[in-house]
This record gives sequence, C-alpha cells and structure tokens, in this order.
Amino acid sequence: MSNAIDQNKLFYSVNEVRDCVYSGCVSRSTLLKMIHKDIIPSVRIMSRIFIPRWWVIKQINLALGEQHHGEIAHN
Repeated sequence: MSNAIDQNKLFYSVNEVRDCVYSGCVSRSTLLKMIHKDIIPSVRIMSRIFIPRWWVIKQINLALGEQHHGEIAHN
C-alpha cells in the first residue's frame, strides 16, 4: 500500500492507518491497544475496526506541523 490516503474515504482500516500515518513503524497490536484504550477513536462493525477520516487527517497534519482542519495541508 502506498503512503497516500484516499481523501474520499470516511473511515480507514487499522492496517491503512498503520501504513499511511505511521509508515509501518507502529505495530498493528499497538494500534489496537490504543483503540481499546480510546486513545484512537474508532467504529466497530462486527469484527472490523475503522478509524474516522478526521482523526487520520489530524495526525498527518500534526506530523507536518500544520493546524488545518478537514484536508491535508500541502506546502
């Protein structure tokens, strides 16, 4: 998977967040622990866990040093 996110999606899987936000440097089990401790917001549909788009974009903008809301800030 590439490190670019699909900005048309409203929710992302744990693996997509792992790859897109953290470039694979954080394990899936660590992300799941953060989700279960409510550090990362999520929606559960049956056995699947999804992370909302607003949170993904917020994390990317924090990493880029930007404070924009809604869309990824581009320099």
